[in-house]
Amino acid sequence: MHRDVEPRREQIFGHTAVEALGRPTKLVPPGGAAESQALFERALSGETVRDVHVKRVRKDNSLVDVRLAAAPMYDPTARSEALHGPMRT
Repeated sequence: MHRDVEPRREQIFGHTAVEALGRPTKLVPPGGAAESQALFERALSGETVRDVHVKRVRKDNSLVDVRLAAAPMYDPTARSEALHGPMRT
């Protein structure tokens, strides 16, 4: 679920901030769930994931190659509670 949306997200994926905020959007293509989960777990464990090349799904269901970065975001008690993950084409 998205708490914040980068302005480039709409340019890359076609989802507006209104469509994405507070809702899950399908970005992971069929067959990519295990890879996505592994990256998610690495980042939540405290690792900063940089420059990982992956395929993602646009709103129109076409595939796009993106570079992903992800880092954990912590609550006041230092517990990782979310990820910050910009994507670039």
